[in-house]
Amino acid sequence: MERIDEDMFTYLTAETFDGSSRVQVFWGGEMNAVDVLYFLKDHEILHIGWNLAVMDHLNVPRLNR
Repeated sequence: MERIDEDMFTYLTAETFDGSSRVQVFWGGEMNAVDVLYFLKDHEILHIGWNLAVMDHLNVPRLNR
């Protein structure tokens, strides 16, 4: 994960970065680079919500921070 994070940071902060460029995605095909970032954010939100729903259904207490 650290290598992926470093590679992504390097790619996104390069002066040559073009947000409209197409990138290969691991699930197949290509997507707009910025759309991939929004997809990943939305996908993470989905998983968090799903996990909280399952926890509530099973009466698992949530951590209070």
